[in-house]
Amino acid sequence: MEKFVEVSYLYDFYESLLTDKQRDLLMRYYFDDLSLGELATTYNISRQSVFDTIKKAEHKMLDLESKLGLWTKYVTQEKILTEVKDKLKQFSPSGETEKEKQLQEAIALLEQLSSEM
Repeated sequence: MEKFVEVSYLYDFYESLLTDKQRDLLMRYYFDDLSLGELATTYNISRQSVFDTIKKAEHKMLDLESKLGLWTKYVTQEKILTEVKDKLKQFSPSGETEKEKQLQEAIALLEQLSSEM
């Protein structure tokens, strides 16, 4: 299951950088749940060729992620945004100094997000 999730996220970020064949085989293998044999029959290629193409596509996406880090940056930004939302939800009329402190924490998180982009 973990590999499926990883491939799903990487596919979302890097699908346009794959060849048409890699994109089609990955999509049908992971998202349409077709077997290597079914794909080989559909595309009129060997099962080994299907396997190799899928593995090359996975490797390419992992390589792109190691170089570009788009998925990692996205995950980091999502965590920061969640923290900002949580901080902003904590605002209460408890006193001026407490509000200022919460506001400064929220601003710091937003600045951190900006620097990550």
